[in-house]
Amino acid sequence: MQRPVDYIYEVSAEERLGNRGPERDWGLLIHALEKLERESGRSLVHTAGKRGLRRLSEELLTIISEETETLQRPIEESERRIRDLRRTISEAERSLRDLGYLLMAEEHHLSDMFLEQRRQFLEGVLGKANSEFEAELKKLPRRYGPKFRREAMRLARIISERRVRPWLQTEQVAAEQEYRRWRLVL
Repeated sequence: MQRPVDYIYEVSAEERLGNRGPERDWGLLIHALEKLERESGRSLVHTAGKRGLRRLSEELLTIISEETETLQRPIEESERRIRDLRRTISEAERSLRDLGYLLMAEEHHLSDMFLEQRRQFLEGVLGKANSEFEAELKKLPRRYGPKFRREAMRLARIISERRVRPWLQTEQVAAEQEYRRWRLVL
């Protein structure tokens, strides 16, 4: 608390809570705490007021300085800056349009590429997956009703996942490489 210790109070919180034993210095401690509260409150308010006044002064000086610069800057310079800004905005808008067309073209290219890869994958794997499914289906005990359908669906999911997951992983790697390539271009 950055102040010397004036007095060490002899008190027992446990005895006070239980309302037993001698009071010792309990009253002195309460009085010292109340005094500290009163005095520190004034100090805190005074310090906060100084900080607020300092901040307000700094803000006012900044505003006055900016307004003075604005009034002193020649009108021609401001008009030149406005023309330059308009030209920059126009160039940025043109660049954004060009970039939009480039991104759209690349999106179509990637879409076509992935569709073709999917088509080739399905052509190569569909027959094998169907044959594997039919072979596994023959091993299932023949029954009627939902239990057989559930087993057949489970087999179809297992075979599909076994065939599709490796392809998806390679496609993900290819897509990430294309994305990185485009990030370098941009």
